[in-house]
Amino acid sequence: MLFYNDDYLLLPTFTIFILGIFILYSYSKNIKLSIFISFLKSSFYFVYFYYFFDGTFTFLDDWGYLNQTEDIMNNEETIISLISQPSHLHKFVFSNHFLYQLYNIFAFELFGHYYFSPVALNIIVTFFTSYFVFRISLLIGFSKKLSLFIAMFYLLHWDILHWSTFLNLKDVLIQLMSIVLIFNILEFENNKRIKNVVFIGSVLLLFSTIRFYLPFLIFVSFIVYKILWVIFTANRLNRMYYIISSFILILLFLPLVLNNLNDEIEMLMISFTNPAIGMIRFLLTPIPFHFETNYSFLYFPSLLHWLTFPLFIYGAYISHKVNRKIMLFIFIYLFVILLFYGSYGQLQGPRHRLQIEPYIAMFQIIGLIALFYRDKFYRQYINKVEKYFEK
Repeated sequence: MLFYNDDYLLLPTFTIFILGIFILYSYSKNIKLSIFISFLKSSFYFVYFYYFFDGTFTFLDDWGYLNQTEDIMNNEETIISLISQPSHLHKFVFSNHFLYQLYNIFAFELFGHYYFSPVALNIIVTFFTSYFVFRISLLIGFSKKLSLFIAMFYLLHWDILHWSTFLNLKDVLIQLMSIVLIFNILEFENNKRIKNVVFIGSVLLLFSTIRFYLPFLIFVSFIVYKILWVIFTANRLNRMYYIISSFILILLFLPLVLNNLNDEIEMLMISFTNPAIGMIRFLLTPIPFHFETNYSFLYFPSLLHWLTFPLFIYGAYISHKVNRKIMLFIFIYLFVILLFYGSYGQLQGPRHRLQIEPYIAMFQIIGLIALFYRDKFYRQYINKVEKYFEK
């Protein structure tokens, strides 16, 4: 098969294992846990590509990335030459969305010209994402032990395992970039550190080269969050100040954004659908046992997603009680994402839901823990928060 040779699987498998241990240990400080999780994820990758991969669970996009990458490298281009001379890249990628193409080139240079090369990078990316899942859990107010458990659950979550291991798609990288942006916004809200501003600016720049509209959605979420939080908590004078400031910002930036994204918006409008139905579809697609052949790897993930959906709702409710301010922003962000994707029929697949999967996984496990240890959970987290708000 083109782009496949299982003789070269050991190097990416070993790299996933070693880097996984290093990243996990950097924040967990638990070597046994780091080895265990890394072993499971690298083994899942190796077993799938060595014994089962036959091209069934693939799409047009992933093969397009590989063919384009092969063409670029056949012209003796390298990741360094393309970064230093971006005009060379535009000969092959006819848009400004070239980041994932560079990502594929980097994977080919590391592990060879194989389908499983960028997939290995995607799995490594999930370890980085788990760090930000851990940090956001801490910001919400969960203990270090529970936050670590949430991060480990994310790494072994059925949707994360399948989407990051089976397919060469950019959504895993977008997931990381999204959560890095959200975390730095939340931390800047608490600590006002310059490094958070640097990270926010860097990620915004990168987003322009991979998925242009997400920063705008996050910006809208933040503005709505600030307005609502001020309305809920501030005195009358501060309320008016924030509302007027936010309104002016929207008036200034919205025309600029709409002008720059005019062509993209026209394309999106072609597939506009009823958002009420689309939001439900976005949250619950695919229906278990009802999918095309190349989506059949979601047989068990889709079933588990439906079975744990009540836990997701309950976990979101519980998390809101633990930290109302942070969860207000996260809820608004999730609603804006739901509303946007629910409005466009072509963007309602489970693949696009992957960017909010860390929060789905977090709420699912919180819902499960709170369900079985409700009294202890309330004593440790919720009672003291409710007493604070009663003051």
